Amino acid sequence: MGVENNLENLLKRYNIKKPDTNKENKFSMIAVEHLIKILNDQTLIDHHNTILKGIKYIVKHIGKDSIQFLPMIIPSILTWIG
Repeated sequence: MGVENNLENLLKRYNIKKPDTNKENKFSMIAVEHLIKILNDQTLIDHHNTILKGIKYIVKHIGKDSIQFLPMIIPSILTWIG
């Protein structure tokens, strides 16, 4: 529950609206959203490098359609780095 709220708070802090899901990006959106939730959970820090690799894989294979996910991904990565 805390992980869910953490993602929602992060999106609100940066005034980011979740991308609309359509048939083409539904599963990618779900995967990215859950990977970001894990990335925002400090109790799972041992898995963060693997999560970043997973996000990178999804973005690489979706190609230009992944642009819609970047506003959701970037703040979490910046928070993780900083």
